Amino acid sequence: MKLSLVVVLCTFQIIFSASAIDIHNWGGYHIMGFYIDDSFVVMNVKEIASWKYQSDNLTQGIKPQNFKTWKNEEFPEYEFKWSASVIQDNRFWVLSGEGTIDNKKWQPMDTVITGTVDKDGTIANVKKVRPLPFKTKVGRALIYDNKIWFLGGQGHDELIAADILADGELGEWKKYKSYPTNVAAGGFVYYKGCFYANGAPNFNMRRSSKMYALKINKKEVGKKWKRVDSPKDALGYLFVHNDALYYFDGLSGNIYKTTQEDDGIQLKDWQIAGKMPSPPNTYGVEVAQVPDGWFIYGGVLGNFGGKFSGFFKGAFLPFSDLK
Repeated sequence: MKLSLVVVLCTFQIIFSASAIDIHNWGGYHIMGFYIDDSFVVMNVKEIASWKYQSDNLTQGIKPQNFKTWKNEEFPEYEFKWSASVIQDNRFWVLSGEGTIDNKKWQPMDTVITGTVDKDGTIANVKKVRPLPFKTKVGRALIYDNKIWFLGGQGHDELIAADILADGELGEWKKYKSYPTNVAAGGFVYYKGCFYANGAPNFNMRRSSKMYALKINKKEVGKKWKRVDSPKDALGYLFVHNDALYYFDGLSGNIYKTTQEDDGIQLKDWQIAGKMPSPPNTYGVEVAQVPDGWFIYGGVLGNFGGKFSGFFKGAFLPFSDLK
C-alpha cells in the first residue's frame, strides 16, 4: 500500500481518548510523522526517530519497541518541520520546510531529502536529491504514476511533479495547471481519477477553505481545477479509505465522508462519519494513516491559550469506529 502523508505542526498537549501512546519525550513543537514498513517514524526539527508500530498495544505510558534515532548532523541548515512527506515501499522523501539561510532562521526551503527505513526501524541512506524549483513551506505532496507531485506551499499555487528514479533520485520538476489560489496546509490526495485539494491561501490565516479537483490519468493531466463540494467552515486533511474520501477537520472536530458523483469529479454531500479525538477549533492536528486506522496527535487550540507543555500523547482511531 502506498501512502502519501504530510505533516506540519505546532503542538500543545491535548488530552485524547484512553487509547493513547506516549511518544519519545521531545518538546515536539513542529513534530511530523508517518507509518512505513512496520515502523512509525517521527521527525522533529533535528532528529528522526522510529519504533515498531503495534496498534494492539496503544496504551498510555507504553515504551516503544525497537526505538531508533537519527540525528541530523549532515544538513545543519535544514530543519524537519513545516514540510511535506511521501513514502513508497521503505523509502521516504521530505520536501520543503524551514531552515537557516545566510544566518537567518525560519526561512522557507527548496530542500528535498530522501532516506530509507530498514526492517528493524533503522533510518539509513539519508541524502539530498533534486530540490524544488522554489522555496516554500507547508506544501502538500503525494505519489501517483511513479512521480512525486507537490502542490503549493506558503505563497505558492504551483502544481509540479518529478519522476522517481533509482536510489530515490528525482527527475526534472515539470509544471502543471496551477491551483486557483495560493494554497498552504490542508489536504491533497488522488481519488478515482482526480486530484482533490484544499488549504488556506495563507497558512497564518488558518481559516476554512474551499476544495478543488483536477482530472488526471497516466496519459494526461487536466487543464482546469474545478470547485467541488466541501464541508462548511472546515480545514483539514484528506484521506482515501474503502473507496470513500474522508476529511479530518480540526475546526469543527468532525470527520466527514463522501464519495464521487457519476460525472467522475464532483462529490456527493459530505456526511459526518465520526469525531476527532481532539477538541474543536484545534489547528495543526497531525493525522497519519496506519494499516488498521489512523494515528492522530498534536495540535494547538485556536485561541492559543493554556500553558505550553510539548507533545506527549497521540490517539489511535480504528477504521471500524467510523461510519
